[in-house]
Amino acid sequence: MKSTFSILFFIKKNEVKQNGYCTIMVRITIDGEYLQFSTQQEILPHLWNQKSGKASGRTAAAFQINDCLTTIRMELYSHYRELSGKYDRIFPQMVKNAYLTPEDHDLLGHQFEYHLKHLKSRIGKNLTKETYYRYELTWRRLQNFIEEKYKVTDIPIGKVNLRFLEEFYLFLREEHSCSNDTAQKFMQKLEAIFIYAQKMQVISSNPFVFYTYQFDKKQPVFLTKEEIDRIRQKQFKTPRLTLVRDLFIFSCYTGLSFAEICHLRKDNIQKMNDGSSWIFIKRKKTDVMSYIPLLPIPIQLIGKYLNTQNADLIFSTYTNQKTNEYLKEIAEVCDIRKNLTFHVARHI
Repeated sequence: MKSTFSILFFIKKNEVKQNGYCTIMVRITIDGEYLQFSTQQEILPHLWNQKSGKASGRTAAAFQINDCLTTIRMELYSHYRELSGKYDRIFPQMVKNAYLTPEDHDLLGHQFEYHLKHLKSRIGKNLTKETYYRYELTWRRLQNFIEEKYKVTDIPIGKVNLRFLEEFYLFLREEHSCSNDTAQKFMQKLEAIFIYAQKMQVISSNPFVFYTYQFDKKQPVFLTKEEIDRIRQKQFKTPRLTLVRDLFIFSCYTGLSFAEICHLRKDNIQKMNDGSSWIFIKRKKTDVMSYIPLLPIPIQLIGKYLNTQNADLIFSTYTNQKTNEYLKEIAEVCDIRKNLTFHVARHI
């Protein structure tokens, strides 16, 4: 079915500027759906012919405005024809994007970086830095894949298909030694870009509708009390292993995640009237306030590190990746033959 495409120029007579001029707007309509935006041209209201959609009169200013509007019309039609050759369905937003940023609006990298800017603005509101960094890492892995596979720095987002997605998944598994679940999480981050691009009408269809996620079914790893005590009582020669061990034990006795421990502040610790100490903290994942009673062992650990930081934070920490690497060393030294990660502390 052939689409209908039309362009209309008009002015907002009810929005006259202080200089007496009105902005000339352009409205794009495709199959009854429309949007409008400024042409960056201005005109006095009495010099505008609404019926013809152009400036009236034979002055030099009128000729200049009309020439500009003719150029805009031609460019919009050109972008519409070009997009029609790429996509089955065209939206007005797609034509606007092509007109305003004709060189890179439809590139995957442009869309990814635009989404990263959007995510960055949400940090500290409804997004953590850790989540933002995972998106950044996904983009770096994707750049690496595009450069190695296609010998270019970027590709049009509309060219991404199921084959591209499956090859990127294999690239993560083989070139970066990602486990299946880790690779699938990268794919989920990439899918978010396509969902966003579709909402913004940059693309008409999402290739991820054909992609199937398959996560491994795993039995949760947990430690016995004897194993926890073995880790807690072990004397380590290196400060890094001692710190990671203490953070892990603290998580065992409080249930706090790695990210929550990293951001645990002195004012999160509150002493009650009966002399007991509690952690008052808003949980990262649920954004719900939690009240956690402190047992003797975590109280001892807080006392150990409370005044070692210059800032208001209680603990100094390594990255999550380094912490998990050191936990592998701790497991080996303590003769624990389990896949020890920081998350295991929350399975106790």
